[in-house]
Amino acid sequence: MAQQQLREVRLVTFDVYSALMNIEAALMAHTAAVWPYRSEAERAALVREWRRLQLEYTLISTLLGKGHLSFRTITQRALRVAMHRLHFRASQAEQDVLVQAWDELPPWPEARDVLRRLRQGPWELALLSNGDTEMLQAVANTLGVDFDYIFSAEQAGVYKPHVAIYHLPVKQLGLSPHEIVHVAGAARDAMGAKAAGLRCVWVNRSHDLILDPSFAPDVELATLEPLPEVLTG
Repeated sequence: MAQQQLREVRLVTFDVYSALMNIEAALMAHTAAVWPYRSEAERAALVREWRRLQLEYTLISTLLGKGHLSFRTITQRALRVAMHRLHFRASQAEQDVLVQAWDELPPWPEARDVLRRLRQGPWELALLSNGDTEMLQAVANTLGVDFDYIFSAEQAGVYKPHVAIYHLPVKQLGLSPHEIVHVAGAARDAMGAKAAGLRCVWVNRSHDLILDPSFAPDVELATLEPLPEVLTG
């Protein structure tokens, strides 16, 4: 991003479940407790199918237009279907523990330090995520900094990459899209932010590609570590 553009930034928003939190590591640990007799490869397949179905269901829910379905409900139902498809069995209590794990995800190793450094800068900080507000607050409490705002799909009534979720700070704070940098953790999140007119930094840990280059992020990083330097130019 150009220096002039950076001087215009007033708010930095973060995707939660990819950019800040290490989903797979946490869920693998929980699945080991529930299914100690299943191999690591089998459990990894379950975690990935669960996450895939969770994201697929957010898109289906938004496209159906039948009212907002909570992210916790989507997460519960996606787990049930993933278990069915991959022949896993668990009691309802065990499934509840697995869903609760989404409130207790560990951050990526560098995340807390990067957030503390950003907190000392001139920007306001916010979470902007598919999670329910309650779920995002639980995650925020583990990150070691105070966020100025939490913007959730629950507030927007739709899920990413719908423009409405990215425009929550535009509507609620009266900001222009170009005054916001969204830190995305996935390709479709980066595309959604750019389509909504926001500036975007994509933390691309998996070395993925953007499907539509016209919605490419402004900056692409391998980890969060360089983010403060990127924002200060």
